Formats: sequence, structure tokens, C-alpha cells
Amino acid sequence: MKTQGVISVVKHCARLAGIQRTVTPTLLRHSYSFCSHLVAGGADPFSTWELMGHKKVLTTLHYYTHLSRDQVKEQMLTFNPLQEKERCLW
Repeated sequence: MKTQGVISVVKHCARLAGIQRTVTPTLLRHSYSFCSHLVAGGADPFSTWELMGHKKVLTTLHYYTHLSRDQVKEQMLTFNPLQEKERCLW
């Protein structure tokens, strides 16, 4: 499918959904939930950076890498060499 075909399909689907705003593939690509779900689902920030086309990786990191409290806790338990899972009090 060519670029114009993708644009037409996206616009058509937006009209069918009753969306008044002009919807484009770029708008979908830059939607908050798309990137946040990629990162939360395990995509590394550098792949997300490539998909978004930002000039700086820090832009992607700033906007799309939000960790929940549970995710931070899991990372600490997994990668902290001084902390054993059995001895963790929280």
C-alpha cells in the first residue's frame, strides 16, 4: 500500500468513527498512548525513538517513558546486586 492509500484509510476510518478532527497517520504515531504502550509493553526507548522520528532521544525519554511505582520496584528487585528478593521488606 502506498503512502496516500494509508492516509485515505486512516481518514476514512476517522470519519466512520465520527471524529471531526483531521486524523492522519502522523497524528496516530504521535499519540501518547501508542508510544507509552510500546514502552510499557517492553519496547526499548531507542526503538520507540526511531518510530517517533524525534531528533533527540531525550525527547522520547521525557514524554514516553513513565514508570509506575510497581515497575520501579520490580526493576530495583531484579537488578540491584545488594538486594535479595527474599530479604526485601516491601
